[in-house]
Amino acid sequence: MAITGLSLCMIMSCWQNTSIELYSLPLPKKNLDVLSFTIYNLLQSGNMYPFFKFGVLNLFALEQIFQKGDDIERTAGTKKLITNGVYGVVRHPIYTFSMGALLLLPE
Repeated sequence: MAITGLSLCMIMSCWQNTSIELYSLPLPKKNLDVLSFTIYNLLQSGNMYPFFKFGVLNLFALEQIFQKGDDIERTAGTKKLITNGVYGVVRHPIYTFSMGALLLLPE
C-alpha cells in the first residue's frame, strides 16, 4: 500500500497538462472550486473506513513489529471473508475512493 501510494505521488509529480478537457460544468469559478473541494473530500473520507476498522498499524502489517513473539496470533489466513459494510460492495475501498476522487473532479 505504501509503495503504491509513493508510486502514485511520483506519477502525479511528472504530470503534464495536455489541455484536453473531458468535461466541464457551467458554473462560476468560485462555485466550481467549492464543488471540487467537496467531491474530493467526500470521496477521500471513504478511505478512512479501513483505518478505523483495522487500525493503521494492522492495515500496513506493522502491528506485529510492536508485539512480543508469543502474543502474535498465528493463523493460516482470515477465518471469514468480510462481506458487510463497504467490503460487501467493493474489495479495495481505498483504491476505489482514491481513484473516484481523482477521476470525478471537474477541473
